Order: sequence, then structure tokens, then C-alpha cells
Amino acid sequence: MTRRAITPVDVLLCASTLVSATAALLPLQHQVAVDKRTVCLTNLKMNATAIAIYEADYDDYLPRAKKWMDSILPYTRNEKSFHCPSVASSAYGYALSSLLAGKNAAKIVNPASEALSFDSIVLSRSAVSTLKTLPKPGRHEGKDNVAYADTHAKSMAPN
Repeated sequence: MTRRAITPVDVLLCASTLVSATAALLPLQHQVAVDKRTVCLTNLKMNATAIAIYEADYDDYLPRAKKWMDSILPYTRNEKSFHCPSVASSAYGYALSSLLAGKNAAKIVNPASEALSFDSIVLSRSAVSTLKTLPKPGRHEGKDNVAYADTHAKSMAPN
């Protein structure tokens, strides 16, 4: 068996194959980041909706700070909704607003502008804090996700 020398054409062919493979994989990496942001927004929206149902069952009161996730679990029926997909699997990544926990929802003047739950650097279960704990930079392509007292959710750039 005779060995053939590597020619410049072989090197170019190999390099073009690597460039093509890299170009094909880069959009997939972007898609994974977008999917995580979408899953996170869906989780926060689901949790905000569960809190709204909880309110209806508890005379318009929001869950108390202590074990708020346990309080709304019967309404979500989904433990995964408490885990931000951009955080390590054993951590949670969402916090309930300490300004709203245990409050009467009927007394919230502008629910569309009151943050209810959000991405947070406090990673414990049933974390309670303010928007000051939003991750900087944001977890999702530089943005963080926030759910509001009227149950809508959106991505926003941290201050």
C-alpha cells in the first residue's frame, strides 16, 4: 500500500468542510438561547397565572413570602415552572416581589406595571426580593424576564 502526500487541495477541502459545519451550528446555538428565553417567559407567565388563581381562592391575597412556590404548586402542577432553564438544574432562579408578597391584590393601583415575579440572582426555592436582584447582565441575551401583577410577562434590559 502506498501512501499519498497531503495536497493543498486536501487541506482546502478539509478547511471548507470545517467552515461549513461551524456555519451550520452557529444558528443552532442562537436558537437554544432564544428557546431558553421563551421557556423562561412561559414559566413566569404560568406562575403569574397560578398566583392569580391563588388570589381568587384566598380573597384577593397574594401568596405569603414563605414557601410561595409551594402555595401555588397545586395551580401550576408543574415543578419545572419554578426553574429558569438558564440556571443550573438544582437552582431555581425566580423570585417573588417582596413588595407584593402577602398583599391584597385589589389594592394594587397599576397591576400592569407592578413586577410580581422575575429572574433573580437569589437562586433558592421560594426566593423573595426586589428587582434589584435581577441578574446583570441579563440571563437571556442580556435581558431578564419579568411577570407582572396583571399576569403578562416580558423581557427587559436590566438597569
